[in-house]
Amino acid sequence: MLSHATWQRVFVSDRDIVGGTIRIGGEAVTVVGVLEQGFEPPQALVASSVDVWKPIDWSREDFDEVGYHILDVAGRMSPGATEADVQAELDALAARMAVL
Repeated sequence: MLSHATWQRVFVSDRDIVGGTIRIGGEAVTVVGVLEQGFEPPQALVASSVDVWKPIDWSREDFDEVGYHILDVAGRMSPGATEADVQAELDALAARMAVL
């Protein structure tokens, strides 16, 4: 996925880039879409602007190391929910995922 600004700046708003191939760090990747103008990821997850979003390569061996993590998660609490409610849900989810 390209950010809207990158699509405009680098690819001159070319609609044909979607489905096309670009090179990132020497790797050929397919552009599957362009994010809508104004899309802003949660700042807690991304410290600066992002030009290209690509899937995680789950085949990397270091992902199997105990304690290694690359993902942060952000969310919104339901109206009326407390931090304790959310923590209880996260603890239950982590317990279910630990057995996978």
